[in-house]
Amino acid sequence: MDVRVRTTDRYAEAKDVPGGVEWVAAREGLCLFERPLQRRPVIRFPKEEVARQLTSSWIHHALATIEDLGSPCAARTDVEIAGKVVERLIPAVLTHHGIAPLLERDLAVYARQIPSSCPLRLTLEAAAQDLDRSPREMAVKAASETIGYLSRDPLQARVLVKAQSRLATLSAPGVQCGMHSERKRILSTESGASDTIG
Repeated sequence: MDVRVRTTDRYAEAKDVPGGVEWVAAREGLCLFERPLQRRPVIRFPKEEVARQLTSSWIHHALATIEDLGSPCAARTDVEIAGKVVERLIPAVLTHHGIAPLLERDLAVYARQIPSSCPLRLTLEAAAQDLDRSPREMAVKAASETIGYLSRDPLQARVLVKAQSRLATLSAPGVQCGMHSERKRILSTESGASDTIG
Protein backbone atom coordinates (compact mmCIF):
# COMPACT_ATOMS: atom_id res chain seq x y z
CA MET A 1 0.00 0.00 0.00
CA ASP A 2 1.28 3.46 -0.91
CA VAL A 3 0.68 6.35 1.45
CA ARG A 4 0.87 9.85 -0.01
CA VAL A 5 0.55 12.88 2.23
CA ARG A 6 -0.65 16.23 0.94
CA THR A 7 -1.68 19.39 2.72
CA THR A 8 -5.30 20.41 2.38
CA ASP A 9 -4.04 23.42 0.39
CA ARG A 10 -2.23 21.24 -2.17
CA TYR A 11 -5.13 18.82 -2.39
CA ALA A 12 -7.53 21.70 -3.08
CA GLU A 13 -5.17 23.06 -5.78
CA ALA A 14 -4.62 19.78 -7.59
CA LYS A 15 -7.75 17.64 -7.12
CA ASP A 16 -9.25 18.90 -10.40
CA VAL A 17 -6.04 18.69 -12.44
CA PRO A 18 -5.47 15.36 -14.27
CA GLY A 19 -2.09 13.73 -13.84
CA GLY A 20 -1.49 13.82 -10.10
CA VAL A 21 -2.30 11.63 -7.14
CA GLU A 22 -4.78 14.26 -5.93
CA TRP A 23 -6.87 13.74 -9.09
CA VAL A 24 -6.99 10.00 -8.45
CA ALA A 25 -7.74 10.46 -4.73
CA ALA A 26 -10.63 12.82 -5.48
CA ARG A 27 -12.21 10.20 -7.76
CA GLU A 28 -11.18 6.84 -6.30
CA GLY A 29 -9.96 7.57 -2.78
CA LEU A 30 -11.70 6.55 0.41
CA CYS A 31 -12.06 8.87 3.37
CA LEU A 32 -10.71 7.07 6.43
CA PHE A 33 -11.09 9.96 8.87
CA GLU A 34 -12.56 13.39 8.52
CA ARG A 35 -12.94 16.37 10.76
CA PRO A 36 -13.94 19.93 9.96
CA LEU A 37 -11.10 22.07 8.67
CA GLN A 38 -9.92 24.82 10.97
CA ARG A 39 -9.54 27.09 7.94
CA ARG A 40 -10.46 27.00 4.29
CA PRO A 41 -7.70 25.70 1.99
CA VAL A 42 -5.52 28.40 0.44
CA ILE A 43 -5.13 27.93 -3.29
CA ARG A 44 -1.88 29.61 -4.32
CA PHE A 45 -1.55 28.32 -7.89
CA PRO A 46 -4.09 28.29 -10.73
CA LYS A 47 -4.91 24.94 -12.36
CA GLU A 48 -2.65 25.69 -15.34
CA GLU A 49 0.38 26.15 -13.07
CA VAL A 50 -0.44 22.99 -11.11
CA ALA A 51 -0.60 21.11 -14.44
CA ARG A 52 2.85 22.48 -15.37
CA GLN A 53 4.23 21.36 -12.00
CA LEU A 54 2.75 17.87 -12.42
CA THR A 55 4.11 17.63 -15.97
CA SER A 56 7.56 18.61 -14.70
CA SER A 57 7.30 16.05 -11.92
CA TRP A 58 6.57 13.25 -14.41
CA ILE A 59 9.56 14.36 -16.51
CA HIS A 60 11.87 14.32 -13.47
CA HIS A 61 10.63 10.83 -12.54
CA ALA A 62 11.47 9.69 -16.08
CA LEU A 63 14.96 11.24 -15.88
CA ALA A 64 15.61 9.62 -12.51
CA THR A 65 14.69 6.31 -14.12
CA ILE A 66 17.13 6.93 -17.00
CA GLU A 67 19.85 7.28 -14.37
CA ASP A 68 19.22 3.61 -13.46
CA LEU A 69 20.10 2.38 -16.96
CA GLY A 70 23.32 0.39 -17.05
CA SER A 71 23.51 0.02 -13.29
CA PRO A 72 24.84 -3.26 -11.98
CA CYS A 73 22.70 -2.63 -8.88
CA ALA A 74 19.41 -2.22 -10.75
CA ALA A 75 16.84 -4.89 -9.94
CA ARG A 76 15.42 -4.68 -13.49
CA THR A 77 16.86 -5.13 -16.97
CA ASP A 78 17.68 -2.10 -19.12
CA VAL A 79 14.66 -2.89 -21.32
CA GLU A 80 12.36 -2.84 -18.26
CA ILE A 81 13.93 0.39 -17.03
CA ALA A 82 13.57 2.04 -20.47
CA GLY A 83 9.93 0.91 -20.45
CA LYS A 84 9.47 2.70 -17.11
CA VAL A 85 10.94 5.85 -18.68
CA VAL A 86 8.36 5.75 -21.48
CA GLU A 87 5.65 4.88 -18.94
CA ARG A 88 6.49 8.13 -17.10
CA LEU A 89 6.83 10.30 -20.20
CA ILE A 90 3.32 9.42 -21.42
CA PRO A 91 1.50 10.91 -18.38
CA ALA A 92 3.71 14.01 -18.67
CA VAL A 93 2.32 14.60 -22.16
CA LEU A 94 -1.23 13.66 -21.15
CA THR A 95 -1.10 16.02 -18.15
CA HIS A 96 0.20 18.78 -20.43
CA HIS A 97 -2.87 18.24 -22.63
CA GLY A 98 -5.25 18.10 -19.64
CA ILE A 99 -6.04 14.40 -20.10
CA ALA A 100 -6.27 12.01 -17.16
CA PRO A 101 -3.84 9.13 -17.77
CA LEU A 102 -5.45 5.68 -17.71
CA LEU A 103 -2.64 3.24 -16.92
CA GLU A 104 -2.26 0.54 -19.53
CA ARG A 105 0.21 -2.37 -19.43
CA ASP A 106 0.89 -2.22 -23.17
CA LEU A 107 2.95 0.98 -23.57
CA ALA A 108 2.03 1.41 -27.25
CA VAL A 109 -1.68 1.31 -26.31
CA TYR A 110 -0.94 3.67 -23.40
CA ALA A 111 0.69 6.13 -25.83
CA ARG A 112 -2.46 6.11 -27.99
CA GLN A 113 -4.22 8.12 -25.25
CA ILE A 114 -2.13 11.09 -26.44
CA PRO A 115 -4.11 13.19 -28.94
CA SER A 116 -3.39 12.19 -32.55
CA SER A 117 -2.54 15.84 -33.32
CA CYS A 118 0.43 15.65 -30.91
CA PRO A 119 3.68 14.63 -32.67
CA LEU A 120 4.88 12.83 -29.54
CA ARG A 121 2.19 10.18 -29.88
CA LEU A 122 4.07 8.45 -32.71
CA THR A 123 7.45 9.04 -31.03
CA LEU A 124 6.39 7.42 -27.75
CA GLU A 125 4.53 4.59 -29.53
CA ALA A 126 7.68 3.83 -31.55
CA ALA A 127 9.87 4.04 -28.45
CA ALA A 128 7.57 1.59 -26.63
CA GLN A 129 7.87 -0.89 -29.49
CA ASP A 130 11.64 -0.57 -30.05
CA LEU A 131 12.96 -0.78 -26.48
CA ASP A 132 14.63 -4.15 -27.14
CA ARG A 133 16.91 -2.67 -29.80
CA SER A 134 18.76 -0.07 -27.75
CA PRO A 135 17.02 0.77 -24.48
CA ARG A 136 19.29 3.62 -23.35
CA GLU A 137 19.25 5.42 -26.68
CA MET A 138 15.47 5.02 -27.05
CA ALA A 139 14.82 6.26 -23.50
CA VAL A 140 17.10 9.30 -23.86
CA LYS A 141 15.70 10.12 -27.32
CA ALA A 142 12.10 9.85 -26.09
CA ALA A 143 12.88 12.05 -23.07
CA SER A 144 14.71 14.59 -25.23
CA GLU A 145 11.87 14.86 -27.73
CA THR A 146 9.26 15.05 -24.96
CA ILE A 147 11.11 17.85 -23.15
CA GLY A 148 11.65 19.66 -26.46
CA TYR A 149 7.96 19.45 -27.30
CA LEU A 150 6.77 20.53 -23.85
CA SER A 151 9.28 23.40 -23.78
CA ARG A 152 7.54 25.03 -26.76
CA ASP A 153 5.14 26.40 -24.14
CA PRO A 154 7.21 29.25 -22.62
CA LEU A 155 5.64 28.85 -19.17
CA GLN A 156 6.26 25.07 -19.21
CA ALA A 157 9.83 25.69 -20.43
CA ARG A 158 10.43 27.82 -17.33
CA VAL A 159 9.44 24.87 -15.13
CA LEU A 160 11.56 22.42 -17.17
CA VAL A 161 14.89 24.27 -17.02
CA LYS A 162 16.39 21.80 -14.52
CA ALA A 163 15.08 18.86 -16.55
CA GLN A 164 16.77 20.18 -19.70
CA SER A 165 20.07 20.53 -17.85
CA ARG A 166 19.73 17.07 -16.30
CA LEU A 167 18.95 15.51 -19.69
CA ALA A 168 21.96 17.24 -21.27
CA THR A 169 24.16 15.60 -18.63
CA LEU A 170 22.59 12.18 -19.27
CA SER A 171 22.90 12.59 -23.05
CA ALA A 172 26.57 13.63 -23.07
CA PRO A 173 28.85 11.21 -24.94
CA GLY A 174 30.57 8.75 -22.65
CA VAL A 175 28.25 9.37 -19.69
CA GLN A 176 27.52 6.16 -17.90
CA CYS A 177 24.14 5.80 -16.31
CA GLY A 178 23.52 3.72 -13.26
CA MET A 179 24.50 6.44 -10.80
CA HIS A 180 20.99 6.72 -9.39
CA SER A 181 20.83 3.07 -8.28
CA GLU A 182 24.42 3.12 -7.05
CA ARG A 183 23.73 6.26 -4.99
CA LYS A 184 20.58 4.63 -3.52
CA ARG A 185 22.53 1.45 -2.71
CA ILE A 186 25.32 3.36 -0.95
CA LEU A 187 22.85 5.49 1.02
CA SER A 188 20.83 2.47 2.09
CA THR A 189 23.99 0.56 3.10
CA GLU A 190 25.25 3.53 5.13
CA SER A 191 21.92 3.84 6.91
CA GLY A 192 21.89 0.15 7.73
CA ALA A 193 18.96 -0.65 5.44
CA SER A 194 18.89 -3.46 2.93
CA ASP A 195 20.69 -2.69 -0.33
CA THR A 196 17.83 -4.00 -2.45
CA ILE A 197 16.13 -0.63 -2.85
CA GLY A 198 14.64 -0.50 -6.35
